[in-house]
Amino acid sequence: MSIENYMHHILFLVCPFSCLEQPLKQRYGKQHLFLTAPAAVFGWSQVDHLLAIRDVLVQQEIREICVVADTSCRFIHAVIQKDKPFGLSAEKILIELYIDNYFRYFKDQAIENQRDQLAKLIVQRQLDELIAVPFIGGCIQENAIAVNGLVSSSRNFFKAISLKPTQPINYGL
Repeated sequence: MSIENYMHHILFLVCPFSCLEQPLKQRYGKQHLFLTAPAAVFGWSQVDHLLAIRDVLVQQEIREICVVADTSCRFIHAVIQKDKPFGLSAEKILIELYIDNYFRYFKDQAIENQRDQLAKLIVQRQLDELIAVPFIGGCIQENAIAVNGLVSSSRNFFKAISLKPTQPINYGL
């Protein structure tokens, strides 16, 4: 995976509550950029927001986007433990991922395995949504930007995960 190449700029998509920016900077260098959203679940529907992201990708010469989910994320924990939601839109998406994949990945599994799997599903969903957005997906394709994922546990262990789009890509170019 190209995440080990420190000579280019990476845009990390992370949850601000997971406090992963410092560990990522320590491991991959300080020159990288961060975009944050609760549980690393981003809404890709605001055009002005998408245009700003596209501008950052081009102006900062981003060569890699890395979606990062943390297994100790309070939102992941709350979904698995069936705690009362805080009312964030990200929680609804996590709950849907959990319910839709319950029998395939979560039933009768240890909590640690459930956290790891839900983090992987978050990363995969964000990849699918990211590349499906014409403003961003087209920019990714035009600028040959790599898209990768990391699952973090305990803020110092990062496991690269292999990501492939699960949906057909239509960049709208």
